[in-house]
This record gives sequence, C-alpha cells and structure tokens, in this order.
Amino acid sequence: MATPDKSHRLPPLEFNSEATDEMYNWFTCDIPKLPNIALLDMFMNKGMKSAMMTDCYRDAVKKVRDSSTALLLCAKQLKSVCLNSPFRIIKTIRLELSTVSYLLDRLPNLQIIHLVRDPRATLASQAKLGMCKQSKGGQPGCTERFCKRLENDVLEEENILRKHQGRIMPVFYEDIAREPIQTSKKMYDFIGAEFTHSAEQYIFNITMAGLENDCAICTTRSNSTEHIDSWKTKMKLEFKTIVQARCNYILRRYGYKIYTQDEFINMARKTK
Repeated sequence: MATPDKSHRLPPLEFNSEATDEMYNWFTCDIPKLPNIALLDMFMNKGMKSAMMTDCYRDAVKKVRDSSTALLLCAKQLKSVCLNSPFRIIKTIRLELSTVSYLLDRLPNLQIIHLVRDPRATLASQAKLGMCKQSKGGQPGCTERFCKRLENDVLEEENILRKHQGRIMPVFYEDIAREPIQTSKKMYDFIGAEFTHSAEQYIFNITMAGLENDCAICTTRSNSTEHIDSWKTKMKLEFKTIVQARCNYILRRYGYKIYTQDEFINMARKTK
C-alpha cells in the first residue's frame, strides 16, 4: 500500500491491524505515513482542517505535475496543521474495541467515546446499504457476524473500564438523538473541550432544525428523535425476529426493550 513518504506495507495487513496503524499515525500527526487512498478519500472533506487536502492536492498537482510529489507536499502541510491542533478527533465505525485497547496503551492522552446503538436499528441500516445480501449469508449470516462482534466488544469495554478508568465513555445513539445538545455537552466535557455557542448551534441545526435528511450514511436529520425508532416499522418481521433472538444478550446488557412476537406483529401491521 503506497504512502506519500514512499514507505510501503506489503503484504496488506488484517483490517484491524491496518486501521490501528493508520489511527496511530493520525493521532501522532504522522500524516506522510498514511496510505494515499486515505488522504485522497472524500471523507477528508468532512473535517474542518483535513478538508485542506483536496484544494492543496489539486493546486499542487498543477504546479509540480507529479501526483506523488504533490501528495507528499500536502501531507506535510496537513502534518503541520495537525501538530498545532489542541484536539485530534477521529470518527470511525466497525472497529473492534480490542484495537482501541491497544491504542490506549500507546497513547496516554487518548480518550474514547464508544457509541452504542440498538443492534436491530444498526442491522436495518446495514441491510439497506446492501451488507446483508444472500451472497454474504443473508440476514442470519449478517446478524451472526455483527452480534458476535458486539459480544466481544462488551467484554473488551469492561476490560478497558477496569484498566483505563476515566478514558472511555459509552454513549447511546438514542440519547444523542433524543437530547443532542445535552448529550453532546457531556461528550465535550469528557474530552475537556469547551462547548461553545457555535457548537451548540451547529448541533441544533443538524438534529432538530428540520433540515432535509442528507443521505443514508450522513449525520443531518430533520428530526433526530423520529429517526430512532424507524426500524420498528421499516424492518421486516422475520429480520426483527432473527436479530432480537441472536442479539438478545446485547439488548439486555444495554437495557434495550425486548419485544414479544405479538408486539412485532403489530409493528409490521403499521407498515401496511
């Protein structure tokens, strides 16, 4: 895998190991060691400061007329920006908590906000994005993989809470959706950041102001509260039953309501 500083990691490492290396380089601002594909990803535009990569790279290619040289130049500029930033924040999904535990050992100032969500809602979303196709084992296979990973994460979270007290904060997706401003303030307090008026206004705008839902994987919701329970009426009865049976331990562990078959049937009727 190519990187701007010409280092290579071959053969490719297993996903979580590769992700750990990348996140470590992000947190230590060693941007030139990140793979090219990461620096040119569209998600770079989501960060207030990482967004500079797109414009920098476009302009640099025109000047030096060599893509590798241009990318290294911009990676070094972003490294300087990163080193001068008081907070370095990474949002990542589908990462096992065992990876996080490893990073906590290597980065003494690292703090983790662990987002917890009802697995029924998560799997409904994943299925919508085509992650539960028959070629991948269908709904049972998709559910088995996801719930098994969540069970491993629960054990790892408990280990982290014991070993790294005060450095991991479990946060429920449903709490963010119901009380976005109050829950966000708690997260800001946890990492020691100031909860400014502009931050509060931004959170209000993307969760409660009635703005159009931008896309399936994005964060803007016209009404974040309504989004919490959408799986109850949009998810098919058979799928809900499969997920609840396999993810029963996780649902109970985090205090989610377990529904009876009759309640599920009533939910299904609402969709007709």
